[in-house]
Amino acid sequence: MRRLGFMTRAMVMMFCVACADDAAQPAQGRGGTGGSDAGRSGGEAGTDTAGGDTSGPGGAASGTAGTGPGDVAELSEFIDWMARRYCERLYECCSASDIANNPFAGRSEDECAAAVEVVLAGYEDSASLERVGFDSARAASCMAAPATLACEEVRGAQRLFGALECEGAFEPLVPRGGECSQVHECVDGTCDRPVDGGTCVEWKAAGEECTYDHECASGYCDLSSTTCAPEDLREHYCTFT
Repeated sequence: MRRLGFMTRAMVMMFCVACADDAAQPAQGRGGTGGSDAGRSGGEAGTDTAGGDTSGPGGAASGTAGTGPGDVAELSEFIDWMARRYCERLYECCSASDIANNPFAGRSEDECAAAVEVVLAGYEDSASLERVGFDSARAASCMAAPATLACEEVRGAQRLFGALECEGAFEPLVPRGGECSQVHECVDGTCDRPVDGGTCVEWKAAGEECTYDHECASGYCDLSSTTCAPEDLREHYCTFT
């Protein structure tokens, strides 16, 4: 199974629930964050201070989610946890300028979590249509574990679920040729018409024409040439692109 990078791409896909119809994306590339890592493969509220450490490793996030080994998590609870974990690490690890330019950051962790949760709610829609599988035990395990990645690793993460330290809670179920409405629903591929509904298709190789990041196997559509680039070296976490 391949991975989706940021919020299409989950968060984005990462990665693209909120971004697929956005014609005003910057020239570096378009993608979503909420339509996410599950296709290519999940915080507690923390301090409300912008800026954070931008030069070296950061400390682990504090708090617990109230679950433990053997527990299971409701999908809605897990989505809330993902949004809060994302925003907690955002405010802890990213610069004030990046936070100011992040369209979902808001003015506090709570505002951020509310905005990101709307993006990630696409997983609930996909699960209700049986296009995405949800491992509630794995989700509970993630929610019970503290954040351990250093800030440098968080900022450089190419996958939302990798940055959240929670792989494997979601599984795409739609094969190529099957009906889809979000990119994270497709097994080893992407949805050719996310949001409006479409078909799961193979990712495009480097050099092929593209419009959005989620179309490319690398997760990066270079809009200067409108072709898929060989690899994506951008830092997505702080900007939610």
